[in-house]
Amino acid sequence: MKGLTRNTQRLPTFWVKTSDVTILSTPQEFYDTLLKHSRTATQRVSLASLYMGTGTLEQALVNNLCKNYCQQDHLKVRIVMDGNRGTRVERSTVVLDEDPPPTATTATTTTTATTATTKPHSAATLFQSSLLSAATRTPKKDNIDHTHLSDFRVGLFNMPLKTNDWFAKFVLPHLPPRYNELLTTFHLKAYVFDDTLIMSGANLSNDYFTSRQDRYWVIKNKALASLYHDIIDILYDASNDIDDVLGPQGSPSPSKSNSPTPPSPLPPKPKHAPISPGTMKIKLEQLMLPKDRNLEWSTFEKEAQAHTSFASPPSKGWACIRPSLQCAALDVRDDEIMTKGLLERLNHMGEERTRQEYNRQPHPPPTTYVSTGYLNFHDHYKALLLKMCTNVHLLTASPSANGFFTASGISGSLPMAYSLIEQRLYAQIQHYTRNDNAPRSFLIHEYQQHNWTYHAKGLWFAEEQEQQEEQKEQEEQEQQKKNKGNGVHTSDGESNYGKTPVDRENWYVPDDNHPSWGTTADGTLRGVESKQEQVKQKRERSGRGGGNKTRGSSHGMSGGSLTLIGSPNFGCRSVERDFESSLLIVTEDKELKIEMEREINQLMAYTSPVEATTFTKKGRKLSGLFNWSHGWWISPASRLVKGFM
Repeated sequence: MKGLTRNTQRLPTFWVKTSDVTILSTPQEFYDTLLKHSRTATQRVSLASLYMGTGTLEQALVNNLCKNYCQQDHLKVRIVMDGNRGTRVERSTVVLDEDPPPTATTATTTTTATTATTKPHSAATLFQSSLLSAATRTPKKDNIDHTHLSDFRVGLFNMPLKTNDWFAKFVLPHLPPRYNELLTTFHLKAYVFDDTLIMSGANLSNDYFTSRQDRYWVIKNKALASLYHDIIDILYDASNDIDDVLGPQGSPSPSKSNSPTPPSPLPPKPKHAPISPGTMKIKLEQLMLPKDRNLEWSTFEKEAQAHTSFASPPSKGWACIRPSLQCAALDVRDDEIMTKGLLERLNHMGEERTRQEYNRQPHPPPTTYVSTGYLNFHDHYKALLLKMCTNVHLLTASPSANGFFTASGISGSLPMAYSLIEQRLYAQIQHYTRNDNAPRSFLIHEYQQHNWTYHAKGLWFAEEQEQQEEQKEQEEQEQQKKNKGNGVHTSDGESNYGKTPVDRENWYVPDDNHPSWGTTADGTLRGVESKQEQVKQKRERSGRGGGNKTRGSSHGMSGGSLTLIGSPNFGCRSVERDFESSLLIVTEDKELKIEMEREINQLMAYTSPVEATTFTKKGRKLSGLFNWSHGWWISPASRLVKGFM
């Protein structure tokens, strides 16, 4: 996979013990993990999200974080949200005087007696009131001075605009709330607590904690967590502080009596002057240069090398992670370059595979899996996927699993708009497959589960175990020849490990790892029935089964070794308009492969394959001219605003 290496060598690289990687399955696990870390963090908390809700669960999370912060004297908190979305006022918000139930499950089924008032709130004002309340209620310890409380900062990030985007520059300031989020948004989702990074595509709101399926990787690694702490610090420096936007944090509301208002326990904060977008770009680029973080990596490289007899990637117990950023307005396109390079390299591997003939039969092509909650591929990605020499399986939301399915007004047209885009893509797929003699498949799978929405995004790669073993044998033979010339340990020589300096830039080459998920000739995975049943039982145990029949082509893989996880949807917005980040994760470790297998199985468990008849069903046809949700106007409109979806 050397093509991939050329496109990603300029990105930071981290070796992580696979025992420190956890893949969560459900929104409830995601929320409980956030809640636990918000209570126990001691040094740094850095949260980046499009927005945070203002309901019961969100307030419990904020209250726990604020309470923990007020009880410590060295905890630094930085939170960054989209400037437009973070100040949108929710119409009916329950304000709690005390913490609500501690888990997502209990909170959704229990009504507490702690509800005090109901009033509108935005995420920004929620943080202000919660911190003030926590500071007021927290006893002042002898060794803790409340003057440290000025280190809890919340930033509202206003996306920079492209220099030639005059439409956005003139229109954006005049758009009302909700509509001012259409042109560009801060879309990063990374949650860092001390040495633990939670990478996800999920925002911090009720749906994402209860009934919106996403992906959640919990990675404990000091260097990787430090990188994202620093990224979010820079993003805060480029943001407007909520106190400067909304005014300073006030005092608690006075009682009905005429008693004087007590002074605020929070010290005044100096006015925050945001850095310019150009300065932010320079700082981010410097931070993401590999040479700037070599000292932090060296410890992990030495420890990783200690577990192998060669100065080459270890296989058991380790994963390689490369983070990337995307902000086209600043000409930061690392994520786009990495994703395109990855698809090109995977396509090349599939092309090589289809050319190989063995004594028994030609090997089936490997399989690429891509998931997005909003199926609207950027033209570059779509062109690469349509011409892929691998099987391609796309996972996306059905209209009823689209996050805007119950929206009113113009937002209610989005499920139909995405359905039309999907229908056009399906027609293109049929055209390409009819004119392609290669034995490959290109399938779309729609997620549908009662009262659930789908928001998972990412990429996986799979190929036959047999191919991997043969390639690995060839690589080992080549490596032995090289080792004899380099003085590295061989079967007939003595190891000189530690004597030869390692090329830090190219020491680990993700291209040399060959994923190994077991597939059949058409790209579907083995063990369908047994894996479906396992996923169904697990979901029913966690309260998700609901008696629904597990549908679709659930996949029983022999193990995965490559994935992308993060905020990008592979769409036009992700590439050209929003701020994004993702992780490329490569591993040869068997246990992590099993976990990756479980992840894709659970995502596939509630999917159904898309066919031509899918688009003739009730609710998938246009009707009426100006109907908000199904009108004929949606068809031309979806073409005109494709770049904003």
